[in-house]
Amino acid sequence: MTTKNTNYTTFFGGSKLSILDPCTHELNITHASAINRHLASSTMFLARQVHSATVLVAPQQTHLHSPVIWLGQGDALITNQEKASIGIITADCLPLLLYDSKNHAAAAVHAGWRGAVAGIVDKTLLRLKQAYGTDARDLIVYLGPCANVCCYEVRDDFVEQLDDLSSVDKRDGRFYFDQPRYATKQLRAHGVHTINIDALCCTMCVSGYNSHRAQKGKAGRNLTAICLKELL
Repeated sequence: MTTKNTNYTTFFGGSKLSILDPCTHELNITHASAINRHLASSTMFLARQVHSATVLVAPQQTHLHSPVIWLGQGDALITNQEKASIGIITADCLPLLLYDSKNHAAAAVHAGWRGAVAGIVDKTLLRLKQAYGTDARDLIVYLGPCANVCCYEVRDDFVEQLDDLSSVDKRDGRFYFDQPRYATKQLRAHGVHTINIDALCCTMCVSGYNSHRAQKGKAGRNLTAICLKELL
């Protein structure tokens, strides 16, 4: 799914354009190049995700010759560079895309439960403010495909880490986590008004998506990305 706006383009991928091979987990250059064409992007920055609360800034470069540039370890990327995309790789975790409509900057966030509990959403908003002067009220946020509360069972010890259980559903003695609700509450607490859920669906029970759980560890990876257009 591609969303084109006057100032940016978003991409929400599934198994058809899996960014990593399901068997080797190596980068699929053909798919990466196709996604760049969707985004009208010269290159794509990706982080080596480790379920952390680390935010990376995509470097400013004028000569980009690779379809993908891997940065260091982290779970969110921010940029104000035009015509170069930033992306997040997932296979059940929640991907977020953020666009600052005032300062023409963007972020891509890997907001799985570990990162979300560790504060990746808070850290991303803070880093956007420090780097580009972003006010959360100017953000447009997109929630991408993830394992949703209908299927995403979690253990008791995870639930015990939460100070707010409104994002947990208990059914038949089992706990199910609502990733989109948890992230939305964090975003709203910072003053974010515009949250788009058009691309939101469950990767575990909706066909066409890579799911680590549903495919028992033999899944490819979904890519969620954003590219800033050149302002005229």
